[in-house]
Amino acid sequence: MSLLPALSIHILCTFHLLLLPSGSGYVIGEEEVILDENVLAEGKKFCDVGSFRMSPDHRYLAYSEDNTGYETYTIYIKDLSTGQLLGKSPC
Repeated sequence: MSLLPALSIHILCTFHLLLLPSGSGYVIGEEEVILDENVLAEGKKFCDVGSFRMSPDHRYLAYSEDNTGYETYTIYIKDLSTGQLLGKSPC
């Protein structure tokens, strides 16, 4: 759980693995921020990301967010290739 305005909130990142041309191993590529709770929390009195799960092909991210502090979460689906939110559903 995170309280504002501290910026020590979670940031979810990933790294791309690049296969070496020889096929003998991998190189770790650049870091990519997938979900920054600091950005989600901007302008809100409370923000908590509960759960998150990536799709098997790593194109979509589903995550739950509570902005009340009463553990009332909304589920969001984010297209990681575009950064667009595709939808949300209260739970």
